[in-house]
Amino acid sequence: MDIPGVLTKLAILLALLKGVTPESSHLRFLNKLFERIQHKENALTLFMLQHNQSTNCSIKDWNPPGTPILRYNQLAKINIRKHFNHRSICVVCICKDSEMELIDNLAESLFRMRQERIILWIQAKVTQEMIEFVSKRADRHQFLQILILGIGADSEEPEIILRMEAHPIPHFHRIENVFVDIKHIYHSIFLPHGIDFKGRIANILPDWKAGGVIHKRITPHFAFPLIRIQDNEFIEFALKYNLMLRILNDSDANSSVSPDVEFNTRMNSDRTYINNLNPYDKSSLMVVVPCGKEKTIAEVFKQLDVRSLLLYLLPVYVTFVAVETIILVVTYRICGQTYRMTYLNPLLNLRAFRAILGLPFPTCLPATLSLRQLFLAISIFGLVFSNFFSCKLSALLTKHSVHPQVLNLDDLRESDLNIVVSPSVRSHIESELGPDYFERYLPRLLYMNESDRIIQMYSLNDSNAVVTFSENWNVFQTFQNSIGQRVMCNAKNLTIIDGLPMRYKMRNNSLLDQPLSIFLIRIKESGLMGNWLARSPFLIKSTLNLKNYIAPIQTYPLTFNDFTWLWCILGSGYLLAIVAFIAEVALGWGKVKVSRSEQQASVV
Repeated sequence: MDIPGVLTKLAILLALLKGVTPESSHLRFLNKLFERIQHKENALTLFMLQHNQSTNCSIKDWNPPGTPILRYNQLAKINIRKHFNHRSICVVCICKDSEMELIDNLAESLFRMRQERIILWIQAKVTQEMIEFVSKRADRHQFLQILILGIGADSEEPEIILRMEAHPIPHFHRIENVFVDIKHIYHSIFLPHGIDFKGRIANILPDWKAGGVIHKRITPHFAFPLIRIQDNEFIEFALKYNLMLRILNDSDANSSVSPDVEFNTRMNSDRTYINNLNPYDKSSLMVVVPCGKEKTIAEVFKQLDVRSLLLYLLPVYVTFVAVETIILVVTYRICGQTYRMTYLNPLLNLRAFRAILGLPFPTCLPATLSLRQLFLAISIFGLVFSNFFSCKLSALLTKHSVHPQVLNLDDLRESDLNIVVSPSVRSHIESELGPDYFERYLPRLLYMNESDRIIQMYSLNDSNAVVTFSENWNVFQTFQNSIGQRVMCNAKNLTIIDGLPMRYKMRNNSLLDQPLSIFLIRIKESGLMGNWLARSPFLIKSTLNLKNYIAPIQTYPLTFNDFTWLWCILGSGYLLAIVAFIAEVALGWGKVKVSRSEQQASVV
């Protein structure tokens, strides 16, 4: 017998038998599972993690075609999102209980993408202690999609398949057949269809230091504190997706309780957190200034600019009197009559005054064609001028014009207005625009806490300018319109920072981050914000009790005291008439004396 030939055949047979091992069947199962997962949502990166001392991992050489693979152990550190992309599938190979700590290493690698799909390939007996350990780590690290595949020592397929349910607290359910539904395999393996928090408790920490907190009654036993009008969106999010809210006090914030969401909406200028920002939730830092105040009656009459009107009418009057006098002198001479003209006739021509004021006036005789044409021209001029003047006067007395308001930062700097600003807003502006910004543009600062600032604005106090957000200005403008008063105004050139992204302060890798961002975009597009904005004045009035602060609208009708200048003109006219009368009497006595002396001289 050829012993060497027999040994060779046996070696070949053993090699063939070795090719049909559980390791190869594990790879086939994993390839099939990975293909089903890719069918629903393609993964651009495959991240594989195992212990550096683990040598018997059956999938350590797994290499599915068409997908880049990152192979790491617990000694290496990587941030997948920073260097690659967030559409990944993570496979962790665990061969014994001590390697369960690889989950913490996985959390570091999945920073800000911990809701991605995770497969725990466990080549050991899956015990209840292991399941509880994974559940606690999933709650701590905010994992959302975990699939546990328990691989036996000699089994070709997993002995146990567990899918994690993240809500209300992380726990696992067993799956009998992972390939039961190919069309919806993604949902059947990792997540059920849709979003349902199933009563998960979210810890909410409002900004209790902010003024004007409005409590909105959700249930008879629960009221939600609103800091911004946009907080209504979070209430709708919680109601739709079955999320329970627990409101934390200031004392809870200093304890071990970690808030899931902080409602002191922060100004976000850090691009690190730009992923889940709402493109609609943008605001601007602006300065709101007092509107221009209505002018007084005296200022309205000064606005008529009577001096300019008189200077404009004087040439018209002089021209009319001169032309009329020339026509009369020439006409009388042609007719052979004597025309007597005194020095007072051109000075006080009543026909000219009445014509300019648009009043009827008698014509002198003889009324020649040239005089009638002159009277026609001055009558048309008087009609147009008198109507123009009366319309302007009526408009000014009916709706008083206002003083010009502050329109830009240069006007604000030159005005005597103090500018109310909070320390947090000032620090943000200085970090963005430089530490000397306020010294250059807004030198007169007045620090005021939020409660006093809100009371000042909503009590319609216009003694100061206020640095505020455009979203707060929209609410305040709606409030002004609801009560029919307009005290504070804005201007385009008073914007300090435009297009500032706003977001809630959430814990890193929060489970609420991505679904909340998607929901906020959809609810913005629905138009509910306009409805909440229209209802905001009623909530503000009832919460702040502004009846004690808002001064009623005061109207001041015209009185005789407003026409003091008219009495002055009338008195001056009477005085001039008396002076003219005395002058006429004096001239008359002078003429009488002259005539008597002439008569006496002729008699002699």
